[in-house]
Amino acid sequence: LPEDIRLGQGREKAREFLNGNRDVLDEIVARQFIATGAAETVLVVGAGPAGLEAARVSALRGHEVVLYSKEGFIGGLMNMASVIKGDYPEDIQAIVEYYRVHLKKLKVKLVKRKEED
Repeated sequence: LPEDIRLGQGREKAREFLNGNRDVLDEIVARQFIATGAAETVLVVGAGPAGLEAARVSALRGHEVVLYSKEGFIGGLMNMASVIKGDYPEDIQAIVEYYRVHLKKLKVKLVKRKEED
């Protein structure tokens, strides 16, 4: 299974299904890389969950992406949520790390400790 596809809860069952249905997996991977035409520079303000995903998808589609974070880190309130134990076993820090690794691979420029005017 390609590392670029993140599986949530029930990941083993999903992995078994996708490995047994390569056509479905191939379609998922192909849809992630649909180019939009002319590459543009995309500015994403905010490195919380929505900003991280917007930056990732824009970069996958061939755009040059600049991500602004007013903090010195990415993830926004996910970092606070990761220390609060709830009913869900999701490892929130692993999600933040996923974005850190993939945005670096996709060459997204991260500008920390800056608010855009």
